[in-house]
Amino acid sequence: LTQDQMADMLLNSARKAFNEKQPAFAVQRFREFIGKYPQHKELPAARFGLALALMEIPEKNYNEARDLLQGLVQAKVLGDQPFVYYHLGLAIRGQGMSELAQIQTKPNEAPQRQANAKQRFQEAEQPFAAASQLFAAQVKVDPQAKELPIELEWAARAACDQAEMLLRQNKAKETL
Repeated sequence: LTQDQMADMLLNSARKAFNEKQPAFAVQRFREFIGKYPQHKELPAARFGLALALMEIPEKNYNEARDLLQGLVQAKVLGDQPFVYYHLGLAIRGQGMSELAQIQTKPNEAPQRQANAKQRFQEAEQPFAAASQLFAAQVKVDPQAKELPIELEWAARAACDQAEMLLRQNKAKETL
């Protein structure tokens, strides 16, 4: 097999593991691909897949997922930019939710944890807004269609997540 064929096999096995709900194995395979083939043309897709898998494993790693997704947002090399922005918002929201969860085990740190969570929710608002706009821009309305375009559904979903971030910051007026 050529290097490209071996790289494709490894990447496909990572994707298959993720699709078959085996995120821990997918994380291993995506990491292996990134380590072995740092110059491969599919490297951005592997980083995106790794970020998604890191948010699916039982011991979620929102920090690493956020770092990977921010790199993809800045590089603008992946064709699915709306999905990158959306999942970046999820990773940042996950960081905020993790801060809130730590209040149960460390109640004396509650004010600091709440402030950290609020900051994360502020940060998550922007990627959700960007995702909503990018998805909405992709909508092609077909008057003959019996269902809404999937891009419109994703735009609405991102807008709802943005609204949640505003509500978690106690910004009811901005949410409306």
